[in-house]
Amino acid sequence: MINKVFKWTLIAISAVVLLLLLGALVYRDIPTAELEAKYATPASKYLEVDGVRVHYRDEGTGPAVMLIHAHFASLLMWEPWAEALRDRYRVVRFDMTSHGLTGPDPSGDYSLTRTVALFEQFADRLGLERFALVGTSLGGTVAMHYTSRHPGRVDRLILISPGALNARTRGQSKPPEIPRIFDVLTVVTPRWLASTMLKGGFGDPSKSMTG
Repeated sequence: MINKVFKWTLIAISAVVLLLLLGALVYRDIPTAELEAKYATPASKYLEVDGVRVHYRDEGTGPAVMLIHAHFASLLMWEPWAEALRDRYRVVRFDMTSHGLTGPDPSGDYSLTRTVALFEQFADRLGLERFALVGTSLGGTVAMHYTSRHPGRVDRLILISPGALNARTRGQSKPPEIPRIFDVLTVVTPRWLASTMLKGGFGDPSKSMTG
């Protein structure tokens, strides 16, 4: 039994080492300028917020509506909403750190506390005194925390499956520990993983832009 466990442990370690070696040979971090040239649009804007270069879009006129996207998503997930609202409202959406075209956080802090603080500063920099706030998944969690801190600035709070209500995270003071083996994803990210994440945001697969 011990030999069998040792054998499979050795196989697993060998597989991880092989993936890391392959990743070191083929991995190429795409330059920011190349990504922006490909995915930015005339509506794209950038704002430096406490060291983070935030990508956002600010469209339309009227009462302000702020949209906060889900984990593994970007401001693009709100495109149908923006299209429907910007004729009557000022629609603001942005990419959270390390999502979309917003770069990494130089501080290396991706905690909820830091994420909410960055959003607070972002809203202040845009001069949004009062606005409707919409959030889903991680964005819903950020929206709830922001509203609890600034109830006088949020006209309406709209939550779509907020992450804080997930049974796996409810009541936890910190995120669950992720096995170190998943660090391999920082070097080798399977195409199917990104494709699955993107397709999950669309009821109509033909609109998932993953073809």
